Amino acid sequence: MKLNKTAEPGAVRPVSRFLILPMLGLLALEIALLMGSVIISGVFPQLRENADQMLIQQVENRRDYLETAMVSSWSNLSSLQETINATASDMVENGSLDLDALGPSGSGPGGDELLTGIVPELTSTLYAKRLSGVFVILNTRELPDDFNWEDASFSGICIRDMDPSAPQSMHNADLLLVRAPVAVVRSHLSTNSDWKPQYTFRSGSGRDFFQQPFQIARNAKGSLSAQYCGYWSEQPYRLDGSDTTCISYSQPLKLRDGTVYGVLGVELQTDYLSRQLPAEELYKDAGSYILATCRDGVCKPVLADGVFSDRMPETLTVETRSDGSVSFESDGRKYCAAMKPLRLYSNNAPFSGAEWVLIGAAAEKDLYYFSDYVRTLLTAIALVTILFGALGSAFISRSLADPIKTLADRVAEAQKSHTGIPDLPATGISEIDQFSKAIFSLSRSVMESSTKMLRIIDMASVELGGFEYRDNESMFVTENFFPMLGIKDVDVAGITQQQFGRLLEQLDSNLISRSAKRDSRLYKIKEGDSVRYIRVSIRRDGGCLVGLAENATAATLERLRIEHERDYDLLTGIYNRRAFCRMADDLFLSPEQLGTAALLMIDLDNLKGINDRFGHDSGDQYIRCAGQCFLHAAPTGTLVARQSGDEFFLLFYGYSGQSEIRSKIGQLVDAVRQEFIILPDGLPQYLSISGGVAWYPLDSCGIGELMKYADFAMYQVKHARKNNVIEFDLEQYQQANDSSECRQEFHRILDEGRLTYHFQPIADAHTGKIMAYEALMRVDATTLKGPEQILNIARREGRLNDIERLTWFKSAEIFQNLLDQGQAVPDALLFVNSIASQAMTPRRAEEFHRLFSTLQPRIVTEILESEDMDNACTRAKREAPGFSGMFALDDYGSGYSSEKNLLELAPAFTKIDISIIRSIDASRDRQEIVSNLVAYAHQRNMKVIAEGVETPRELETVIDLGVDLMQGYFLGRPTAILHKEITSEAMELIRGKKSAGEHGFPPKI
Repeated sequence: MKLNKTAEPGAVRPVSRFLILPMLGLLALEIALLMGSVIISGVFPQLRENADQMLIQQVENRRDYLETAMVSSWSNLSSLQETINATASDMVENGSLDLDALGPSGSGPGGDELLTGIVPELTSTLYAKRLSGVFVILNTRELPDDFNWEDASFSGICIRDMDPSAPQSMHNADLLLVRAPVAVVRSHLSTNSDWKPQYTFRSGSGRDFFQQPFQIARNAKGSLSAQYCGYWSEQPYRLDGSDTTCISYSQPLKLRDGTVYGVLGVELQTDYLSRQLPAEELYKDAGSYILATCRDGVCKPVLADGVFSDRMPETLTVETRSDGSVSFESDGRKYCAAMKPLRLYSNNAPFSGAEWVLIGAAAEKDLYYFSDYVRTLLTAIALVTILFGALGSAFISRSLADPIKTLADRVAEAQKSHTGIPDLPATGISEIDQFSKAIFSLSRSVMESSTKMLRIIDMASVELGGFEYRDNESMFVTENFFPMLGIKDVDVAGITQQQFGRLLEQLDSNLISRSAKRDSRLYKIKEGDSVRYIRVSIRRDGGCLVGLAENATAATLERLRIEHERDYDLLTGIYNRRAFCRMADDLFLSPEQLGTAALLMIDLDNLKGINDRFGHDSGDQYIRCAGQCFLHAAPTGTLVARQSGDEFFLLFYGYSGQSEIRSKIGQLVDAVRQEFIILPDGLPQYLSISGGVAWYPLDSCGIGELMKYADFAMYQVKHARKNNVIEFDLEQYQQANDSSECRQEFHRILDEGRLTYHFQPIADAHTGKIMAYEALMRVDATTLKGPEQILNIARREGRLNDIERLTWFKSAEIFQNLLDQGQAVPDALLFVNSIASQAMTPRRAEEFHRLFSTLQPRIVTEILESEDMDNACTRAKREAPGFSGMFALDDYGSGYSSEKNLLELAPAFTKIDISIIRSIDASRDRQEIVSNLVAYAHQRNMKVIAEGVETPRELETVIDLGVDLMQGYFLGRPTAILHKEITSEAMELIRGKKSAGEHGFPPKI
């Protein structure tokens, strides 16, 4: 037996290489699987993400602490301001203070007396709030941008504490006067080395803290509140002659009549404020906190601690990453950071355009040090494994190659001596020892298989032919191969490969299809009036090329018949919808073929009347006439199809502009109007069409949207006037579809009063007893998804008052029925959500009192902060007949001016927002906020409700913090059937807590 082909010299490799390469490949695969599993598992990205999240959480905690200090403590000057304003107003009224003399030239009569009189309050505030300084500057004159500051001086006082964190000293010995009149110096505190009797603001010195709030309040003629005009200085400043840098918060001072006569403010030394931002909590010695202001996308650092404390950049350009963190570069190093906003101003306040942010940053290489270390360690382990694996593979392959080489030498010797295949010696490897026995049986099998195959081909019912040729050898072709392909008189006995290739090239004109892999070809052979389809399949096996020709006429004709029935409409003979969509999809994959295109959607007019009067045969004749008219009147290449019934598609494509297509459509319409059929009554029925046109790419680049748009335009014609073709108008489409269904269903629900309410229990934090229920809106609608969407649409449609009315009447009615049925805790209160900007009319309020007078004493009006507080509406609710006197402030801490509303409303209940309660067991900052609110509320006989308690740990934490009531899924979900007890798990936890004493309920109002 001889080899079919001699291997090329470069392809010959020893057995040892055949063995070692798979072993090395297996080793490489194992290493790749190991490294791949590490990479796919996301260990390295997870390590980096953990580092990022730790940084973000730390910065968020520090931001919460700093924001609380800046908003709730340092800038909360309302008490001090009221004292100073009252003193100044009294002095003006009794004539001891002359406002006209307060200005850039100093202080007139009474100015020094006023400053002397308020020193105790200033020092008390300085100690209480742990501030670096507190100041008052007096002035009643306007301070425009072009004001001459060089020659101006202002009467005022500035007291500083150089170490606010130290305990208060005896007789205020640690306080120093930086600015104060001589009269104040004589009677009170010591002076600092940079003391001056008056404020001066020379060129280059900071004065925004004085000018900005004063001028804003003065321009508003005293109509704005002092807190609303409050201003945080956006850059550190030094007073004239001072080396101490500070930032400050200041707000205007106003008399009772609204006259602005100066500013009151507090100072924070940059060193003291930096100590509130300990960079070491971020990342060893490589982290930094940066306090900055951002305006119009540019962040300007105010102060920094850590690595940037001595080289703070002037501006920062940050890039936001997908996980919410940011990054920036400084001094050629890349830093990863978390940036969190500080909400220092109310919405729409004069200075709210400057967004304060706290940035916590660490160098990228320091932040990701552990991740990079693990990556390096795994890489080193993989390299060492590869080294030892390669050495082991070389040893094993050599051990296996030696017996195989011995066997190969024996076969070579036998081949040289022409003695045939010898008996091969045993090698100890079972597979090789079976090799010699398999050689003889293989030869016999090849001969037998060849004989059987020839017999099978002769017996086949389908005509078959074939060929085979090997590289550099003669070829074999069956006698019927070329006759099957329509080529006669070919002597296949001595045909060469070149002759065979030239004969096959003659068949290229008959080629109608070729498979994607180029191994099967279908030829159409015409012989007179008959047609045959021959499929030639070719396969290459090493150096051997084998081809098989089979008569595929029957199968091909059947396939063509099925495709025609699939793609063509039987009634009109044009494409059907399926074929149109397939061909259009192919066209839209090649935009260069489309150029400017238009989709014309046509609906036949009068078809229903024809069917009703003359029957469907006449209707089918009308449809058939239209289809043929469209096919012949449309330009060549236009895709024409019947969608269904009396609707048709025409796709005009490949044009350079719309005007050319409009001309073609006009010609088509003219041709259609000339066509008619003869009805059974002998009269002609002319074709009439209504059509809509959508443009590619002007209206859309997708065939689906073009169909929708053309259909919309077509039905505009049908609904307006028929027998016309118009183009799609996007504005009309949007107007017709803009939330029309939502708005219609919304109005139906309100007009029919189809809102209902579920009730969620509110439980005593110390006994677990249900003390109240909150009524929560529910709606059963197809398009409206919940109360939030209802309120949004009501706000746009001007129907918030209807929501307010329905909420009061429906919730009270349902709750009263449940009480009458004994399904509620008998003495429980009812919390009704009330929109802050809405109130019932007096007539509605009287009607409510008449219907629910027995229920009103237990109704708590829960004010929603999603709308701005309206004083007139609040007053109307207070004065409503039968009002219980109980308000509840909802979502305290959610960011809607909660402190202001708390002071103005003076509620009996304050509900802490779920954003503070969520994960409170893991956040000391959230716990401190709740603890402060509880202390504040209990001093004023208010009850605190923890809203959104969803876990056991949250429940235990809020109880420890002293809240009075609790509400949330962990205690009970909102249901239509009232709970009489909270969940057993919640009750067990409450009983397990040590009682903190009895609490009165409800609170006294």
